Amino acid sequence: MPKQPTADDDAVVDLGPLSGLTVYALRNAQIALSKDFQRIMAEHDIRPAQFSVLAVIKRNPGLRQTQVSFSLGMKPQLRAAAGRTGAP
Repeated sequence: MPKQPTADDDAVVDLGPLSGLTVYALRNAQIALSKDFQRIMAEHDIRPAQFSVLAVIKRNPGLRQTQVSFSLGMKPQLRAAAGRTGAP
């Protein structure tokens, strides 16, 4: 069975046009920032969606759940899950 490539391989990968696309660089930056945020917030057991909800509620006391979820652009299936443990 052939060896599966790993991040430790010395092979240089030609990304073709991806390496010149701003959107590709932004996506990689977003992934790195998201991982860093998750690492920092893990000790508090808070996920990004939960943090967003809490930040909006703190700045806007009295909002209804639907107002919070719509203001954050949450999809209907995520609205109910945002407050549960293990939510995305």
